[in-house]
Formats: sequence, structure tokens, C-alpha cells
Amino acid sequence: MLVGIPREIAPGERRVAMVPEIGARLVTAGFELAVESGAGAGALHDDAAYQERGISVVPNADELYANADIVCKVQPPNIAEVARLREHASVVSFLQPGTSLELVEALKNRNISAFSLDLLPRISRGQSMDALSHRPPCRGTRRPSSPHIACRSSFRCS
Repeated sequence: MLVGIPREIAPGERRVAMVPEIGARLVTAGFELAVESGAGAGALHDDAAYQERGISVVPNADELYANADIVCKVQPPNIAEVARLREHASVVSFLQPGTSLELVEALKNRNISAFSLDLLPRISRGQSMDALSHRPPCRGTRRPSSPHIACRSSFRCS
């Protein structure tokens, strides 16, 4: 099963759906992973970091969408991205389905299974999957290792 991580295309979005360290865990579990070249750059993860952990780097999103069984994104896919997904593929993202019925219809019409991380219950049983409270104070990057390290100005800090 191929898990694909495309580059985020929303303006100003610097996050990546999967960092190399987490991808390595999935590779160890038997999944095949592919990341679009440059997908992690905004979050300070270069292509080499993915390759060192056994994750393939593909040159463009077309190749990724054509082959991925599961696509992981931060922002919801737009309608053009949904059209590029394989029929019966799956999408894992902050879909915010209540804000775009057009997106929900497009996913349904292409028989795409969609998992919206923003709709996971925020209860103790689901805490390990709670993507909303697991974000570090500086969104889009890892937490600074020292409180004396300031966040880059392009990041929004809490």
C-alpha cells in the first residue's frame, strides 16, 4: 500500500503532512511511502531526510496522485487535486467538510474515502490521534529544543 505526501499548495502553508521520522515508522510497519519533491522544505525537512529513512521522493504531484492508495495532506485537497486522485483512494487531512460541500460531493463522486482529522473526537480514548492538540507552539515546525531559540518570523507562534 502506497502512502503519498504531496507538497501543500495553499498560499502560506509551510507544514507537511508527515515528517521523515514518522514516515520511517510507517516504512518499518511495512508501508511504502512517497513524498513529492520539496514537500517538506517549508517545515525544514529536505528530500534527503526522507530518502535516508527509506521514503521515495517523486518529482511531481501527478506521479504521486496517480499511484498513491492513501494521500496525506495538511490542508484539504482542492477540486483539481480530488480529480487527480485514484478512484477508491483515501485522503487523510484537516478536511473541514462543513465548510465545503462541493469538496465532499467531489470526494463522494470519485469514491474517495476521506478521514478528517479535525473531526476526530477529542476524548481520552482518541487522544493519541488528536492532531489539534498535538501541534507544537510554532505551527509548521518542530518545537524549538531550547526556550531561548526564537521562532522564525514566518511562523505563527502561540
